Amino acid sequence: MRFAKRLLMGTGVVALAGLIGTMIAPQAAHALVATLVTVTNSVAVINPTPSGTIQPVITTETDSLSRVPYQDSCQAVNIIPSESVLQCTVSAVPAGKRLVIEEVTALCHAPTGKVADGTIATLIGSSLISHVLVLTPQDSIVGSPGNHYAISELVRFYSDPGSEVYFTFLSGDAAGMCSSTLSGYLEPTNIQ
Repeated sequence: MRFAKRLLMGTGVVALAGLIGTMIAPQAAHALVATLVTVTNSVAVINPTPSGTIQPVITTETDSLSRVPYQDSCQAVNIIPSESVLQCTVSAVPAGKRLVIEEVTALCHAPTGKVADGTIATLIGSSLISHVLVLTPQDSIVGSPGNHYAISELVRFYSDPGSEVYFTFLSGDAAGMCSSTLSGYLEPTNIQ
């Protein structure tokens, strides 16, 4: 019984010393672990296509060469005058690419006493998803009567190849108008 207690106590002391050692010198502990783990063979990753050919697999996060900067803008026009609905779309996402939207901006004008609000809609698979844009009231602009609203927001939205991104605004009156801009990048669709 005494021997078991001493053995357990000794094991605890060694474990505690190892823990304190890794806290004091993490680089040395990392080097020790790195010497214990070695890779002896490389791994070949292939990606066969339905036709049987093999195409390279992108295995790193998309950055630098695979990302293509993207910006587009549109001027919303009144599509339902009786309901004061303004809408515009940006260019369709190119085939083989996914659009990653990182920033959305908009500037809207509504007649005096009217409020503007908006959404941005993107298509993923067969789902058209609308995201609310919270427009902030702005001070009046000299020579431009009415109410002005703006948004500049960092986001992370996605849109599939061939789809369009829709901006929709409610201006409270057929005389309202909005302009919208989005910024982000295009990436290959074979990135997971």
